[in-house]
Amino acid sequence: TQMGLYYISVGTLIGIYLVFQFALSSRFGRLLVAMRDDENRVRFMGYNPVMLKTLIFTVSCGVAGIAGALFVPQVGIISPTNMGILPSIEIAVWVAVGGRGTLLGPLIGAILVNSAKSGLSESFPLIWQFFLGGLFIGSVLLFPAGIVGFFRRGARQPAGRLSLTRARSHARVLLHSATGGAGKLWPNTFFPWKP
Repeated sequence: TQMGLYYISVGTLIGIYLVFQFALSSRFGRLLVAMRDDENRVRFMGYNPVMLKTLIFTVSCGVAGIAGALFVPQVGIISPTNMGILPSIEIAVWVAVGGRGTLLGPLIGAILVNSAKSGLSESFPLIWQFFLGGLFIGSVLLFPAGIVGFFRRGARQPAGRLSLTRARSHARVLLHSATGGAGKLWPNTFFPWKP
């Protein structure tokens, strides 16, 4: 029955990915990208960003509900500790490693981070969290666009040096999203030194 749940989960993941990929390539998807880039411009074009955000949050909650419905039968039990700050930070690490602003990036990041987590927790049971923290910091500093962004850029342009200010802004946004946006994000919340 575990293999059956696995195949159902993989099929659901592929189906949702294809639906979202189709939605992003449509006019509606371009509207969402425009809203992400400049919300005021979308508002001046006559669209209501509040309604669009409500729709997208509703769809994402539905997908999260489907994921939870597939997760619980595989692990057998769910508890409030599964909804703490650490799983949120882990999801932010998935996105940082895989690549922000893409659909494929978080999938690749989740596979790589969870594979590393399994291997490192078996080999280094007391300090594996430090390795995951190093993976997060390294991905933000060395691959600011994630693995998918690195391969999309490919040989077209050299990697160059990432400025410290840009690395701070990437880390600040990822950490802010991991905490659920609790409170205002001030420029020096996570990094008190001046750029």
